[in-house]
Amino acid sequence: MKLFITGASGFIGKVLLDRLCALVGQQDRIFILSRSAYHNPDKRVQLLKGSLETIEHFRQNLLESDYVFHIAANATFGRGIDYELTNFIGTQSIVDILKASKCLKKFIFTSTIGAVDRHASDRCVAPLNLESTPSPTSDYGRSKLKAEYCISDSGIPYVILRPTWVYGKNMRRKSHIAVFVSMAYRKSPLMHFCFPGKVSLIHVDDLAKALVNTMANGTALNKTYFAETESLSIGEIWRIVFTKVHNRSLLQLKIPSLRFFFGRLHSKLPLTVSNLFIDYLWAKDPAFRRDLLGDTDTKQFQNDVEDVISF
Repeated sequence: MKLFITGASGFIGKVLLDRLCALVGQQDRIFILSRSAYHNPDKRVQLLKGSLETIEHFRQNLLESDYVFHIAANATFGRGIDYELTNFIGTQSIVDILKASKCLKKFIFTSTIGAVDRHASDRCVAPLNLESTPSPTSDYGRSKLKAEYCISDSGIPYVILRPTWVYGKNMRRKSHIAVFVSMAYRKSPLMHFCFPGKVSLIHVDDLAKALVNTMANGTALNKTYFAETESLSIGEIWRIVFTKVHNRSLLQLKIPSLRFFFGRLHSKLPLTVSNLFIDYLWAKDPAFRRDLLGDTDTKQFQNDVEDVISF
């Protein structure tokens, strides 16, 4: 068996690679695409130094692979960033190559909850699911949605995972939970407000487990899933983080949701504001847990946020 991973040196990719190395046989091979030198002592791992822009150089490696995990993406929010080049065109280039594959069993793509977001008419009273109308509000989300359509229309066997908030060791310091940890260390006064907006989360270990499980599960074929294991309000997340950092409880002022107001105006407000008051990034997907996590216990934020605090 041969596997191909893009983004293997990143936050999610490293955990996925470790799980795959523990699973595959001695004669199997794992190709990892990386812009920079990335040393892995496992002899079954072969570094392909390059990028999505030069993916054509690795056509043969892709065509030999049974499973291709496409994790690499530009997820840095900001203006003037070319998400299209990395997130869509890079994906399209891989898909075009794989259309000629005689080995491919599945192409597994890591998308984002941001490929869906909320339609302007959505009052955010129910969780996002596969029936939700994709209405990405960021260039990042739009580029990921275009990549999803490219994959689903291609005719190749695929699985698409839309992770919610992923947390764990070695996450980017400017990402949601890592930012909240920094706020706790600074004892930000904002954390004393218990905002009601709910978001969905998943630990990186559980996401990697689900990605690996896409390989053997015949049910997970030509399907899209929201990758989530629990949902908490922003206020609850702050309370848990603050308590873990300082080993003492946090006195919080309960904030009314004002759903009637924010549920109608969220399309005109910054996402950071909407998240505080309404369940903008709340998703629920029982099929994800059933198909890709089974009966196994999942990590819980209350117990496992230590991974972010201590890294």
